[in-house]
Amino acid sequence: MRFEKGRSGNPGGKPKELKEIQLEARRLGPQAIAALAKVCKSGKSEAARVSAAIAILDRGFGKPPAFVTGDPDRFRGITELTDDELMALVIAGGGQALDQVH
Repeated sequence: MRFEKGRSGNPGGKPKELKEIQLEARRLGPQAIAALAKVCKSGKSEAARVSAAIAILDRGFGKPPAFVTGDPDRFRGITELTDDELMALVIAGGGQALDQVH
């Protein structure tokens, strides 16, 4: 789906319901962290304790960066590809990639 130049694809912004859900979740955030802390400290299973600990750390410090391992040539960014490699991708995708470029 293409949008006219200068026009937003989402002129109304986020739906009001989503904003209300986010506000409620944030309001309950301290209770949720307390519940996670309780499970982290005294959960019945090691898996539950680890999951709670990870959730707490992710929220407190952010998720750690994901590193890609393996052949670095397989994971190059699109801007690092040669013209021939880009054309091969376009041909392999049946030309659909061209519909995305505008």
